[in-house]
Amino acid sequence: MLITTESAATALFLVLFAMAMGWFGLIWLLYRRLEEYHPEKYEAMGSPTLRDNDAETTFQLLGFIVGREYLQLEEDGFLRRLGDGMLYYLIVYLALFLYLLASLFSGIHR
Repeated sequence: MLITTESAATALFLVLFAMAMGWFGLIWLLYRRLEEYHPEKYEAMGSPTLRDNDAETTFQLLGFIVGREYLQLEEDGFLRRLGDGMLYYLIVYLALFLYLLASLFSGIHR
């Protein structure tokens, strides 16, 4: 069976789409955890929700995850695992996305 550039790109696009939906679930878990167990940090971030999301909220979220700010909060094993998992998830997502772009624009699979 021959895998074409188009079929590989389509499959990767579907994987990335599913990962994006998973990302929203992880964000929901993170916001819920912060709201319940770390309300001061949640309020400092502007009490974010998935519905009321803008560029500033997105940058705050990315700064919280990439900057590993969750490690500065009181001992919370769940939040630590969630934050680390989200960081790795983001890295994998970005790597796959960049690979998709590179394969589409440079013809890697041809």
